[in-house]
Amino acid sequence: MITRQNVSSEETCESSVDPADLDQRRDAMSSLHARFCRGLGDPKRLLIIVALRSGEKSVSQIAKEIGASPSNASQHLGLMRDLDLVIARRIENNVFYRLSDPRLADAVDLLHAIQIDQQRGEPFTRVSAANADTRETIQSLPFGG
Repeated sequence: MITRQNVSSEETCESSVDPADLDQRRDAMSSLHARFCRGLGDPKRLLIIVALRSGEKSVSQIAKEIGASPSNASQHLGLMRDLDLVIARRIENNVFYRLSDPRLADAVDLLHAIQIDQQRGEPFTRVSAANADTRETIQSLPFGG
C-alpha cells in the first residue's frame, strides 16, 4: 500500500511500499506480457493483426488475406479474442473482427523494424528506429503496413 504524507513541493514524498505487493504486481504484469506475446507467437496471427490494421473485416476476408482456410483463420481469431487482441461482432451468419487496440499494429511494426535492423547488422539507436528507410522497407514487405 502506498501512502503519501502532506509535503511542500520542495520536500520529497515519503512512501511505504510492501515488497510482497511489488512482487505480486511484477508477477501479474509479467503474466500479462507473456499472455500478450502468446497472441503474437504465430506467423498467421501476426498477419491477422496486419490485415486488421485498416479496419474491421470478416473471417473470410481475413482468411483470404493471410492465405489460410476460414476454419484455420477462425481458430487463430478465437485465440486472439480470448487474449483480448481482437473484438468480434456477428451480423447474421458472418463474424467481423477488429483490433481491440490499434497500437497492436504499431507493436508488430516495431518488432519487424527490430528484425530488419538486426538482419542488416545495425545496432539500435533512436535515429535508426525513426529511419525513413526502415519504415519504407517495412511497408514494402508482405506483412508491412
